[in-house]
Amino acid sequence: MSSEYQVVSPPALEPLTVAAAKSHLRVDTTADDGLIGELIRACRFHLERQYDIAMVTQTLQLNLDYFPYWWLWRGNSSNYVSWYMDRSYYTQLRLRGPVQSIVSVKYTDSNGATQTLSPSLYVLDQYSQPARLVPALNTQWPATAIGGINSVQVQFVTGYGPSDTDVPENIQGALKLLLGHFYENREEVVTDARVAAIQMPIGVDALMRPMTGTGSLVA
Repeated sequence: MSSEYQVVSPPALEPLTVAAAKSHLRVDTTADDGLIGELIRACRFHLERQYDIAMVTQTLQLNLDYFPYWWLWRGNSSNYVSWYMDRSYYTQLRLRGPVQSIVSVKYTDSNGATQTLSPSLYVLDQYSQPARLVPALNTQWPATAIGGINSVQVQFVTGYGPSDTDVPENIQGALKLLLGHFYENREEVVTDARVAAIQMPIGVDALMRPMTGTGSLVA
């Protein structure tokens, strides 16, 4: 299934201020302020995509060709508990978290008309990371237009909060490590007439991994 995030409203602020970044980099001049600001944005964008997490408040839209559907069958129709456990797992949408709220769930129905799904027909699990959006109990996702592209649009507000102070310290620590890496190594390194790529600092993954999950969709 094709899926992609679209930025509806970008963060108003970055998760790390230029002043805090300069303190970490031990830079005491203003000559590189513009560059440091650009690197902060680039590092935030990279980590958000790499670890499927949103740092500061932003509105995203997940575009899908169709809703995920339940295809695994275990037991029989009278074994409701087993049936529902399988179904709830295989029909869940995973959203880049931490999700604050769902703005809307829209889809193109089998007749080609755009519909907005009632909030009573889905449930948001904000405790998981990534967050999970599943059909309400005893319901299922509606059918969409066959062969449609981007027939499902899930718009949601996500991030730890609107300010850099809302971002957990370990995520800020990972951001600082990556920023320092890019600030000191702005290009690939040439050694013995060969181009060698410098690895991302190992501490970045150690700091980010406990806070995040992977993937955007289970179908």
